[in-house]
Amino acid sequence: MGSSRSSISSPVSFPSAWSSFGSSSSRYSATSGWRRTDICRSRCSCPARFNARSATQDKRYFEGLPSPSGAAIVAAFVALAHQYDVTGLPGLVLAFAITLLAAVLMVSRFPYRSFKDRAAGERVRYSKLLLVPLVIALIAVDPPVVLFVLFGIYALSGPVGWSWLKLRRRPRDGAASQAG
Repeated sequence: MGSSRSSISSPVSFPSAWSSFGSSSSRYSATSGWRRTDICRSRCSCPARFNARSATQDKRYFEGLPSPSGAAIVAAFVALAHQYDVTGLPGLVLAFAITLLAAVLMVSRFPYRSFKDRAAGERVRYSKLLLVPLVIALIAVDPPVVLFVLFGIYALSGPVGWSWLKLRRRPRDGAASQAG
């Protein structure tokens, strides 16, 4: 188990959150809401996978979508659905699709930036420090929409970055084999 040992908080808190979401958002059908709750409870009670890479790999990246980001996508969607009154079968289908996408990305092997590439004593430029209040002000404009977009972009950055690297490498490999 060593480096893949995970904390006890994820297997305990995620089933509670998902099952609360499943039972409270099931306005369309009580039966389907409870089924979804049971499915979420059983899938989330599995031990969380530790998604930091091992000592031999790059620490600047997570392997798979970090679970707080996956939870933030779902939570932002719930707030977004509440704000724009997305209910009934369309809301249920969208909630299921977004939850499933977040779950699949969490157990994927796509690399996600961890933003830990700065040394503790390293200087930070003032222009980068100005990004913090700018992002907070942007979130304050319309929190559900902005948070859903920000975490959605982060969630898609893994597969898009992985695809970009694969497409960029392919021509080099072909050129090297033709030259040799």
